[in-house]
Amino acid sequence: MDFLKYLFLLLRCWILWIFIGIDLLSRAAFFHLDFKIPQFLYWIFAFLGVIFAGYKVYKEKKIKPKLSPRELYEKQFNVYKAIENLLLNIREKSIVEMDIHQLFYKETKESSFFFDKEITDYIDKIANNVNNLMSIIFEVDNPDLKNKRQQLINEKYKLLKWFNEQLEGLQEKFKPYLKIN
Repeated sequence: MDFLKYLFLLLRCWILWIFIGIDLLSRAAFFHLDFKIPQFLYWIFAFLGVIFAGYKVYKEKKIKPKLSPRELYEKQFNVYKAIENLLLNIREKSIVEMDIHQLFYKETKESSFFFDKEITDYIDKIANNVNNLMSIIFEVDNPDLKNKRQQLINEKYKLLKWFNEQLEGLQEKFKPYLKIN
């Protein structure tokens, strides 16, 4: 919530800076540069406010949300279960069902806040391979791609094998994050 507060402050300071700058420029043009020093200081302070608010927004965006250990565990567990469900669905049906894919996306879209770079890169790789599998499934059914069909089937089975391997190592990968303290 602090992020939104600083973002609003940044927007407010920026608008103030623009209006004061336009006011100064219009007075300088129409009143032969008879602007007063306090008005110029307002412009400077508004500019400094924009810089300060921008810095706070940048800093706040980089800070991970402050969650209780229980909330953090629940978020991480939900990501784990979404990945597990996706991999199980692919293992059982050799396709990606849309509701499972949507749940996976919903649960993992904020994973960079709760996991380190290794896990977020892993999640991104799973997402890329899911997209590749979905496009291959659609392309295999295209009757115009007769020459490429066998190559697509081979790629599909390589991906299915990869997903199977990921399911087997999933618990080990997430074990450090799913310990209840």
